Amino acid sequence: MVVTELGRYVIRGSRRSHVVKLVHENGTDVSNGAVTVNTSGVSAKTYAYSTLPVPITLAASSTYFLVSQELVGGDFWYDYRRNTISLSGGAKATGAVWANEGSASFVVPNAKAPETYGPVNLKYK
Repeated sequence: MVVTELGRYVIRGSRRSHVVKLVHENGTDVSNGAVTVNTSGVSAKTYAYSTLPVPITLAASSTYFLVSQELVGGDFWYDYRRNTISLSGGAKATGAVWANEGSASFVVPNAKAPETYGPVNLKYK
């Protein structure tokens, strides 16, 4: 899978920018795998996307996290409970994750696949 864009779901009232990025299972960032997604002016109930600096080829049989930076008191996002996503292109969801700023350790709550925070999304070719 070659990823070209990353996105974040826009909820009514969203107006901020968010760093959305791909992270390896061990918590390290995927090189060139981060973008800033601006939700200002984007219609609610759609995704706002930004193009990656270069397309990213994800390795088969590997686990990656797709995450969005959120701030307390910032734009709204959906909790993972009953917030499900559909995947295609050989991808499969393993569950929701979160981490505190600056931490490489992700917490996996008692979410079931394909529950997610956000949600976030990606485009690939």
